[in-house]
Amino acid sequence: MNKNSEKKALTQVMGPYADNGLPSERPDFLIKNSEKIHGVEITDFFHTKTDAKLHNLPAYTTGLLEETISVHKADSDLLILATVTLQSEDGKKSENIRAIVKQMPQPKNVAELLLETISSKEAKAESYLQNCDIVDLIIYDQQSMFGSAQQQHFFSALSLVNAAKIHASPFREIFILSRLAESGQPFFYPIRANMFLADTLLYDHALQNSEHPPATEAERISTLAKCLFRAGHAIRVGPKNDLSLNISGWQIVITGMNIDLRNWTNISQPQLDKNTLPLESLQTEDYLLSLKRVRDSIHCSSALTMPVYGT
Repeated sequence: MNKNSEKKALTQVMGPYADNGLPSERPDFLIKNSEKIHGVEITDFFHTKTDAKLHNLPAYTTGLLEETISVHKADSDLLILATVTLQSEDGKKSENIRAIVKQMPQPKNVAELLLETISSKEAKAESYLQNCDIVDLIIYDQQSMFGSAQQQHFFSALSLVNAAKIHASPFREIFILSRLAESGQPFFYPIRANMFLADTLLYDHALQNSEHPPATEAERISTLAKCLFRAGHAIRVGPKNDLSLNISGWQIVITGMNIDLRNWTNISQPQLDKNTLPLESLQTEDYLLSLKRVRDSIHCSSALTMPVYGT
């Protein structure tokens, strides 16, 4: 990606906060504010090297369609050139259209490839953090492979299965930037935030349906905080007058049946005392383990996507 494309991706995810983003090499951008230097690394995401070539070398694509260029040997097993007929919704046909035909990957393959992409960038994270205090990763899904709800839910479920790996990632947040398959509307999907929300919903369901549901909201937050902490989330709880669950960049506020996720990425997140976790809880070790067993027995995925800035 060139710097103009990277800056556009940064702005779509970070909004006006990206205005202070200074181009860098490791990572791609540094956003300086009064509290910290926030680094952001941006990478393209393609199914194959052939897909990347078709996207980045328009002359190659045009040459294939105009039959002035032959398919490269490395691409011969992945591309089929054909003459097709297109039919619109009103039944109108366009015949003899030259097309490049290729097979789209299965959801499982896309999810596994995403995890591999994250791992390849994690190997360089130490060098990024030499120039900033925290670093995020934006994965730009150029082929909209992540554009369907099915794919988002599949990856969400896979993320929970691979939770230990995601929790151990040096990236503060990992964003997937893509487009909806049907409308083409751009959106971004924050991986850690979705895991945080899914686990909170799962544990709260187990808690509310247990033999001894919490007697107060404070006890509810305390127990959820302990469960989330044990699940691997770097959790903090708010003060007694602000019953909330917090990880870096995100906050969950629970009021009765309402569970609200708030994005603190682009503004100054309130500083929480590390010693506020966990609150005193009346729940025993056996009780917390019973909640985990219920949580592990329920299939749940969170596919919370957010519209990009500037649309």
